Amino acid sequence: MNLAYKMPAIEYRAMPETERELIETRNSAITDMEAMIDNAKRENRSLSKQENDKFNSFKSKVQSIDEKLKGFAPNGEMRSVKTGGRTKTSPLEVRGYSKNERIGNGLNDVTIGDLIYSHVTGRYRNDEVRASLSTTSGGLSVPTEVYQDFIDALRNQSFLGETTMYPMNSQTLLIPRVTEDIEPEFKLENELATETDPAFTSVTLQAKPLYAMTSISLELIESSNLDVGDVISRIMLGAMQNAMQNFMIFGAPNGYDGILNDVAINKVTGATPVTYVNIGAGVQAIRGANGQPNAVIAGSDTLMGLELATATDGQFIIPPQFYQDLNKFALNGTGLGGDIVVADLSAIAWGVLSQGGLQIEIDKSGEAFSRGQVKIRARFNGDFKITNPKLVAHVDATIV
Repeated sequence: MNLAYKMPAIEYRAMPETERELIETRNSAITDMEAMIDNAKRENRSLSKQENDKFNSFKSKVQSIDEKLKGFAPNGEMRSVKTGGRTKTSPLEVRGYSKNERIGNGLNDVTIGDLIYSHVTGRYRNDEVRASLSTTSGGLSVPTEVYQDFIDALRNQSFLGETTMYPMNSQTLLIPRVTEDIEPEFKLENELATETDPAFTSVTLQAKPLYAMTSISLELIESSNLDVGDVISRIMLGAMQNAMQNFMIFGAPNGYDGILNDVAINKVTGATPVTYVNIGAGVQAIRGANGQPNAVIAGSDTLMGLELATATDGQFIIPPQFYQDLNKFALNGTGLGGDIVVADLSAIAWGVLSQGGLQIEIDKSGEAFSRGQVKIRARFNGDFKITNPKLVAHVDATIV
């Protein structure tokens, strides 16, 4: 039993009495489940059989209530109030998911590592994994719930989680991009209002396949002393997470365009080593475009250099407040050098193909067979675009 996840509660506002009662029951069951998980974590143990049976009973109750709640929402979806979010009103609309909004429902306890492990060994961690495993001619069919949790995990602890994520129902999705600021003005009675230049254009998210391939020894997969499903999931997540962030920054042939390749973003000349003054220039450029920067992206050496900066008396420099308010994301093994990116990352649209977006192929033949290995290839379909380039600043460091 994976004890690491939490299940989101639902708020209600002016709902019918029957709906309110259902949600109160649901939230009470979630509270009880979280208490069981927290208690087991404090005691550094897994759930007992009795606790596991009780947990699954609560889980079934929550799933049953979720199905009933679908009838209360106008578009057939569960009514939920997300932090700073907005619910859909039409099944034809695609909305963006902002920071702290999950696309998964938190009820799933199956990972892609579980599916790979069970496919290779024929063993199952629990009945839920057995029920979720479905194979294709080339590998695994990843259930929607597992895929959604994989996306949420990709967003966790990376700058992907700060972007606006759009589930794509097809290979392409048209989204607006800001080109000019709208300039309101007062006018006298009966006079014509002045029309500003078009403030929006359109860009297209085009789902592109990003591949990650690795080999895992049969000895590791068949080990009985490890939670191998969790190990495999962490390996695949780490590889995908690092690759996506790097390609979003630099771009790649036949892949993402790259933030630094967008000629419309702010360009600020800095210095090497980077100082808080350089970062402040990027912050000011974004504020000058009526934006609120929330993140700085840099190489790990650059960020560590800032943390260890000292004054002439040898004392550590206290970072200015604007820097303390930014989320810091370190990219390892990149070509950023002393350059940094300052941004309001919600201005980056990350499109993720909703169906078939994650595909897992497994190969045990050829060289892999001779070496006692399993080759695993994950293919992830998505794209990204900047919706407001003036909310992104590239501090281009030069050696002085």
